[in-house]
Amino acid sequence: MWTLQTAGGDRINIFDNMLERSLWDNSGYRMWFEAMESGQTDRWISYPILVGAAKRGRFLEAFSVQPRMPDARPDNTPRPEDIWALYGRHWWHTLSSLSAEDTIVFDTETTGVNPELDEAVSIVVQSYAAPKGAPVAYHTLIAPRFPEKILEQNADQQSAYDIHGIHPDDLEGQPSFPDIHGTLWEIMRGKNWVCWNTDFAVMLLDSLCLRHQLPLIPRNRVACAMKLLSSAAFSRLSTVRRRLAFALMVVSLHQHCPGDSFREWSQYQPLHAYNHPPQTRATGFVDN
Repeated sequence: MWTLQTAGGDRINIFDNMLERSLWDNSGYRMWFEAMESGQTDRWISYPILVGAAKRGRFLEAFSVQPRMPDARPDNTPRPEDIWALYGRHWWHTLSSLSAEDTIVFDTETTGVNPELDEAVSIVVQSYAAPKGAPVAYHTLIAPRFPEKILEQNADQQSAYDIHGIHPDDLEGQPSFPDIHGTLWEIMRGKNWVCWNTDFAVMLLDSLCLRHQLPLIPRNRVACAMKLLSSAAFSRLSTVRRRLAFALMVVSLHQHCPGDSFREWSQYQPLHAYNHPPQTRATGFVDN
């Protein structure tokens, strides 16, 4: 069993990568979670970064042992200082250029893996840099038109529910994509976008807009974290662990690199009017 503890002292018990209950912090995404196992603290993690870069629950596995260098043990996620030592200059150039402009990081959960046919069931949008406008912290579940697709199994006998844990029952009464399109337009329009797999995530948003006869959301530059982390040293890491490595890379840039000019995530103020608090089920969990 794992226990996540917030800076405010709230605890969440986790059994088999499933949240026993969901925690929604009305102060927004100003949360710092501590991964704990048997009372031993491994590391503090910025939850706003993780929620946009690592799949829910999966990141805990990476902290069951002390992280090591990727070349020493490929199945363990490298420490932030290791990533900085290996790729800091390259990442610093890329991320510092984005920090000079309004930039958001976003992630979605979907009913499947076809961006032209499947639908989003969850989206989180978080400011990475906001030099010109107000910072953003937004999360909502999304009611798809065909929620039953979440339970359909693929060739590997896995369903979308098995991967992200969002059940069709969780989506009853949640806003549809047309309901949130105006909000996404307001907080994402004209900004740089950073996401894990741009080929999927950006195409998914465009496809959803077209399917609902809504205008496409314009953007400036788009950065693909997956491609930025496609170096040989990370090629042996699983996708989930590379997502975590991306999150830790951002954390390391905030905390360790010289002349740090980035805003601290914990200083961002959410736009409370945008938040749709998630609903929970006794046997499942939703994104926080």
